[in-house]
Amino acid sequence: MKSQFKEVVSTYVDENGSIAIDCYTAENLKNDTEGLNVAKITLDGEVEWRLDILNPLTSNPIFDDNKIKRQIKLAKERQEIEKQKLVDMSIEKIKEDILDGDLTVIEELLQLHKAEYLRGFLCIPE
Repeated sequence: MKSQFKEVVSTYVDENGSIAIDCYTAENLKNDTEGLNVAKITLDGEVEWRLDILNPLTSNPIFDDNKIKRQIKLAKERQEIEKQKLVDMSIEKIKEDILDGDLTVIEELLQLHKAEYLRGFLCIPE
Protein backbone atom coordinates (compact mmCIF):
# COMPACT_ATOMS: atom_id res chain seq x y z
CA MET A 1 0.00 0.00 0.00
CA LYS A 2 1.27 3.46 -0.91
CA SER A 3 2.27 5.44 2.13
CA GLN A 4 0.22 8.35 3.38
CA PHE A 5 3.39 9.75 4.97
CA LYS A 6 6.27 11.65 3.40
CA GLU A 7 8.70 10.10 5.83
CA VAL A 8 8.72 7.27 8.38
CA VAL A 9 11.75 7.03 10.66
CA SER A 10 13.05 4.79 13.42
CA THR A 11 15.82 6.93 14.87
CA TYR A 12 14.63 7.59 18.44
CA VAL A 13 15.59 5.03 21.10
CA ASP A 14 14.00 5.38 24.54
CA GLU A 15 15.56 4.71 27.96
CA ASN A 16 14.50 1.03 27.80
CA GLY A 17 16.14 0.51 24.41
CA SER A 18 12.87 0.46 22.44
CA ILE A 19 12.95 2.00 18.97
CA ALA A 20 10.12 4.41 18.09
CA ILE A 21 8.41 4.32 14.69
CA ASP A 22 7.55 7.96 13.89
CA CYS A 23 5.61 9.20 10.86
CA TYR A 24 5.75 12.65 9.29
CA THR A 25 3.60 14.28 6.63
CA ALA A 26 5.86 17.25 5.73
CA GLU A 27 8.66 17.03 3.19
CA ASN A 28 11.13 18.53 5.65
CA LEU A 29 11.11 16.70 8.99
CA LYS A 30 12.49 19.79 10.76
CA ASN A 31 9.35 21.72 9.79
CA ASP A 32 6.98 18.97 10.88
CA THR A 33 6.09 19.25 14.54
CA GLU A 34 3.09 17.02 14.03
CA GLY A 35 4.98 13.73 13.84
CA LEU A 36 2.93 10.71 14.79
CA ASN A 37 4.44 7.92 16.89
CA VAL A 38 2.59 4.78 15.78
CA ALA A 39 4.60 2.02 17.45
CA LYS A 40 7.77 0.98 19.17
CA ILE A 41 9.94 -2.09 18.77
CA THR A 42 11.20 -3.57 22.04
CA LEU A 43 14.63 -5.12 22.56
CA ASP A 44 12.89 -8.49 22.20
CA GLY A 45 11.73 -7.46 18.71
CA GLU A 46 8.08 -7.14 19.68
CA VAL A 47 5.94 -4.49 17.99
CA GLU A 48 3.94 -2.45 20.47
CA TRP A 49 1.36 -0.42 18.55
CA ARG A 50 0.08 2.84 20.00
CA LEU A 51 -3.40 1.49 20.69
CA ASP A 52 -4.52 4.85 22.06
CA ILE A 53 -4.42 6.15 18.48
CA LEU A 54 -4.76 2.91 16.50
CA ASN A 55 -7.10 -0.04 16.59
CA PRO A 56 -5.46 -3.20 15.18
CA LEU A 57 -8.85 -4.92 14.98
CA THR A 58 -10.03 -2.51 12.30
CA SER A 59 -8.74 -2.15 8.77
CA ASN A 60 -6.60 0.86 9.61
CA PRO A 61 -4.42 1.72 6.58
CA ILE A 62 -1.42 2.36 8.86
CA PHE A 63 -1.00 -1.39 9.37
CA ASP A 64 -0.52 -1.86 5.61
CA ASP A 65 1.63 1.21 5.02
CA ASN A 66 4.79 0.10 3.19
CA LYS A 67 7.03 2.76 4.75
CA ILE A 68 5.91 1.76 8.24
CA LYS A 69 6.39 -1.95 7.47
CA ARG A 70 9.91 -1.24 6.19
CA GLN A 71 10.90 0.74 9.29
CA ILE A 72 9.49 -1.98 11.55
CA LYS A 73 11.55 -4.58 9.67
CA LEU A 74 14.71 -2.47 9.97
CA ALA A 75 14.08 -1.78 13.67
CA LYS A 76 13.56 -5.49 14.37
CA GLU A 77 16.88 -6.25 12.66
CA ARG A 78 18.63 -3.61 14.80
CA GLN A 79 17.01 -4.97 17.94
CA GLU A 80 18.14 -8.50 17.11
CA ILE A 81 21.73 -7.25 17.05
CA GLU A 82 21.29 -5.36 20.34
CA LYS A 83 19.69 -8.40 22.01
CA GLN A 84 22.60 -10.59 20.88
CA LYS A 85 25.03 -8.09 22.42
CA LEU A 86 23.15 -8.42 25.73
CA VAL A 87 23.25 -12.23 25.48
CA ASP A 88 26.98 -12.21 24.77
CA MET A 89 27.69 -9.84 27.68
CA SER A 90 25.54 -12.01 29.95
CA ILE A 91 27.46 -15.14 28.95
CA GLU A 92 30.75 -13.43 29.78
CA LYS A 93 29.39 -12.34 33.17
CA ILE A 94 28.12 -15.87 33.90
CA LYS A 95 31.57 -17.26 33.06
CA GLU A 96 33.15 -14.82 35.52
CA ASP A 97 30.62 -15.75 38.21
CA ILE A 98 31.29 -19.48 37.70
CA LEU A 99 35.03 -18.93 38.02
CA ASP A 100 34.29 -17.12 41.30
CA GLY A 101 32.13 -20.06 42.45
CA ASP A 102 28.86 -18.09 42.24
CA LEU A 103 26.04 -20.04 40.55
CA THR A 104 23.21 -17.74 41.71
CA VAL A 105 22.49 -16.20 38.31
CA ILE A 106 22.36 -19.60 36.62
CA GLU A 107 19.89 -20.85 39.22
CA GLU A 108 17.75 -17.73 38.80
CA LEU A 109 17.72 -18.10 35.02
CA LEU A 110 16.80 -21.79 35.26
CA GLN A 111 13.96 -20.96 37.67
CA LEU A 112 12.39 -18.86 34.89
CA HIS A 113 11.89 -21.96 32.73
CA LYS A 114 9.11 -24.51 32.93
CA ALA A 115 10.01 -27.87 34.42
CA GLU A 116 9.25 -29.59 31.11
CA TYR A 117 12.06 -27.61 29.43
CA LEU A 118 14.50 -28.52 32.17
CA ARG A 119 13.50 -32.19 31.87
CA GLY A 120 14.03 -31.98 28.12
CA PHE A 121 17.45 -30.40 28.58
CA LEU A 122 18.40 -33.23 30.94
CA CYS A 123 16.85 -35.89 28.64
CA ILE A 124 14.51 -37.05 31.43
CA PRO A 125 11.47 -38.77 29.91
CA GLU A 126 8.02 -37.37 30.66
